[in-house]
Amino acid sequence: LGSTNSPEVRLAVTRDTQRPAVLRVLTGTPTNVWITFSEAVEPGSALNPASYAMAGVTIYQAALADEPRTVILETSTLAPDTAYSISIHDVRDIASQPNTMAKTAFSTPSMLMKLMMPSSSAAVANAYFCPSTACSL
Repeated sequence: LGSTNSPEVRLAVTRDTQRPAVLRVLTGTPTNVWITFSEAVEPGSALNPASYAMAGVTIYQAALADEPRTVILETSTLAPDTAYSISIHDVRDIASQPNTMAKTAFSTPSMLMKLMMPSSSAAVANAYFCPSTACSL
């Protein structure tokens, strides 16, 4: 067996400086809120219930969905046809030097919290999609 020389290659590594942002919020059941971020989030910060606040709602726990961009909040029972405000802070991405999201707060349209069946074909109609790549005020 012989050997082969290859030309020298240069590798440039660019640091991830993009903070995670909220892309979508929707309800799954009367006691679940699903939050999808722009990128995978660090479990240590994303699963901390204290990173989320909704006026008049208790957040019991947070869990990651099957993919690491979506967090499922387990909450007290949400009232149908009610608008809620949600605040999210201190959630970090999984970069080697994690980026912490800016505090994000927004009021949801009342259709966000309309109770829906997860298997319903109307589920997308009951979701709140942020107007751009981030929800913020």
